[in-house]
Amino acid sequence: MTVEVSVTLPVADISVDEAVSGGTIDLGNIAQGGTITQTITINNAATAPAQDLTLGTLSISGDATISTDPSDSVIAAGGSAEAVVTIDTATAGAKSATLTIPSDDADTPSYTVTIEAVVVGQQLEVQYGGNALASGGTIDLGEAAQLSQHRAIITIENTGLADLTLGTITVSGRLSIVAGYDPSGTTLAAGETATLTVAVDSGTLGAVAGAVSVPSDDSGSPWVATLEAVIVAADAPSIRSAYLTVSECTAILHEMLLGADLMRRAWDSLESDDQLKCVTNASIDFDTVRWDGAVAVDGQAMMWPRIDEYGEIILPNGELLIPDSLGTEGWSYTNLPAAIRIGVALQAAARAAAALRIDTTQEVLGKAAAGITGIAGAGLSQSAEAHIARQPSSVLHWTVLKIVRPFIANSVEVL
Repeated sequence: MTVEVSVTLPVADISVDEAVSGGTIDLGNIAQGGTITQTITINNAATAPAQDLTLGTLSISGDATISTDPSDSVIAAGGSAEAVVTIDTATAGAKSATLTIPSDDADTPSYTVTIEAVVVGQQLEVQYGGNALASGGTIDLGEAAQLSQHRAIITIENTGLADLTLGTITVSGRLSIVAGYDPSGTTLAAGETATLTVAVDSGTLGAVAGAVSVPSDDSGSPWVATLEAVIVAADAPSIRSAYLTVSECTAILHEMLLGADLMRRAWDSLESDDQLKCVTNASIDFDTVRWDGAVAVDGQAMMWPRIDEYGEIILPNGELLIPDSLGTEGWSYTNLPAAIRIGVALQAAARAAAALRIDTTQEVLGKAAAGITGIAGAGLSQSAEAHIARQPSSVLHWTVLKIVRPFIANSVEVL
């Protein structure tokens, strides 16, 4: 006798890991021009033994394409297949696409998933004084003393997600771009910044105005702004009794010289009283030089400030490449040009190095018993003390001479 048994397997059951049917996958902000994909994992959620799930032809509408297509695939119970969708990022803006997955699942014969995203391109933002400045705005620099260094330090940031490329930045009127601080042609990745420094011609009294234009591949290009300032007469010279204090000298040397530099190491190894001797002698060295112009006030205690034939303080603008941080308010020692301040500091450090007799092996020569045990050693040998205290001369170190030469009326001996 033959017995026939009819067994009906459980039906296939479609599911998608990333979203329920009719659901949405939100990709948020994505970069313009990038390759952005979303994987859709299609499952036969039935537990074996169960019927196979057969897919139909997948389709998509909207701002995406199917780059990996599992159409007509047969998925066994517990198995899966993947579809990969590529978002259109050619243009910026909101994007939406709906993927339709047909199958022989009787309960969900057409499974749909919507994919959304916002494509963000390059976005130029210009900031001044820590605040964003819209195109067409005005940067007011206020008043500046005649012949002073008056500058606007402008930050350019790419706040978008795609690379931002700057064009050739231009200025007009009595404005100029400071050498070394012109980011024209720079490409900024998302979140990167560049610094633009614009100088104002402070040679003539009165109102100054000019335009700044920053072109880029941002859709809103170019960014433009007006820069304004008022040039006023400088106050009468205030005479200092010394060129630099020890702390000012240390700050300049740490700004200008690397930590391993011999002169900086020599300076840092000295006690404060010995540093003061070096600064004092460096100041006397400077006062023996024949500087251009005349002293500002008869009988002043030092040879600076100097005035030209018109009675104006000598502050050359643009002749020397001085780091910006040495020209800001925190470094403005009264009526001392940046080059003179730096020169005195370097001369003091050169005296420190000579006093410690540093040789080419970068070691300090001397006897440990006399207090010299290395560049960081405490105290000085007797010969070093004598060297520091010796009568200064008009000899300037060659590094100093390179910086201060535009101010000198005649040649001087080079150490």
